[in-house]
Amino acid sequence: MIDWNFKLASNDRIQIVGIDRTESEKISESLLKAKMYDPITELPNVNYLRFLLESKGVNLDDYYFFRARFEMVEVNKKIFDRDFLTKSIYTIFNLIVSVECVDYTIQISDYSFLSCVKKTYLPIPSLFNEIVKNISDLALSTDFIVNKKFRVGFCDYHDNGIGKSIDEILRRTDFSLRYAINNNVVVSYYDASVEDSINRIKYIESNVIKVMDDEVVLYFQPKIKSEDFSVYGYEALMRWNSKLIGWVSPVEIISAVNNLDLMELVDKKIIIKAFKAISENPLLQKMSISINMSSISINSCFIVGLIEESAKAFDIDLDYIDIEITEDSLIDDSGNARSNIDLLRSKGVSFSLDDFGKGYSSLSYLTSFNINYLKIDKLFIDALGTYRGDGMVESIIKIAHLNGMKVVAEGVENNQQVVILKEMKCDFFQGYYFGKPTDISNLRG
Repeated sequence: MIDWNFKLASNDRIQIVGIDRTESEKISESLLKAKMYDPITELPNVNYLRFLLESKGVNLDDYYFFRARFEMVEVNKKIFDRDFLTKSIYTIFNLIVSVECVDYTIQISDYSFLSCVKKTYLPIPSLFNEIVKNISDLALSTDFIVNKKFRVGFCDYHDNGIGKSIDEILRRTDFSLRYAINNNVVVSYYDASVEDSINRIKYIESNVIKVMDDEVVLYFQPKIKSEDFSVYGYEALMRWNSKLIGWVSPVEIISAVNNLDLMELVDKKIIIKAFKAISENPLLQKMSISINMSSISINSCFIVGLIEESAKAFDIDLDYIDIEITEDSLIDDSGNARSNIDLLRSKGVSFSLDDFGKGYSSLSYLTSFNINYLKIDKLFIDALGTYRGDGMVESIIKIAHLNGMKVVAEGVENNQQVVILKEMKCDFFQGYYFGKPTDISNLRG
């Protein structure tokens, strides 16, 4: 059967078009498929789920909703095209929960999927345990190798006046998934606190660079000589008291900046802030001032020039500048870290290896890199007073001294720790026992 349609042609004449109904149906099916399936992977998308649930009149309260994300999937360690890998992930995801529970699964993005799981007799904790177990089993499978960075955002839908909709489910599972990723947990359940946490992170990421020049300031924590308890210098530390969300911790700032891939820019701003503070405050001059630096910056090509130019601009003596780096900076050495450290050392800058013991703690770094100070992580200082704790700290101090390095004990909080560290010939102390980080107006000489 032919369907006749009339349309106005470009020459203002009426054009009669006849379309075979079977052909029309094919076109309709094609358009519908294009709307409801990913054009590359041909996997069902959110429009497909919306159509199914709305057309069937499904009660969303009858379901759990899981959004799962994989970091990477390999298949038999062979290289396949991207589409094949995506379909493989889809296959894996359908195996995460039992077949009896899963009604629908859709693709959100390349490595992210949403499943609708009917509420059954299975308690939520048991369901979580089953997900984790199945992922572990899949990781050992000969067919699929799943990266361990698998995360699930969970939503048990309840109407709170917002109104039930697929969009609201997507929003809530996105919040819980992001929370799982940021907090390094496998499964996260949506609630108001999760949303508050993610909104806080989004605010920090959206504003941290904008406020870096004004709201983000430097606080200074004293470094104390063990021989006479005098102030040897200070460590410059970032602090942000937001006008909208209150105090933002350094960990939150660094996490946001890393997510934005702007660590080099922030390091540059902190160096300039520190040099400016030194130039304007006599109390900071002729004293060792430590500035933290990321692995990205110490490995970059710009860092030596930046420090030299900034020192010249603010008339800073580099003999009093100490750069604190972590073990990651040395592990990630792309060839520039070693040469940058050596070049800056030749200009008077000293280097501290921060948080020693927190990472890989390879003693090879003590001999292969030109480091002046070793900072023992608070984790070890907290264990002082125990046989094992004392043994570990004393060994680290002796090895550092044998390699010509001085030792700073971080996180010193009580007199007992001070007495033990002094007996072990630790060179410097830093911690709340001697002074919390404070703004420049409260510094003591």
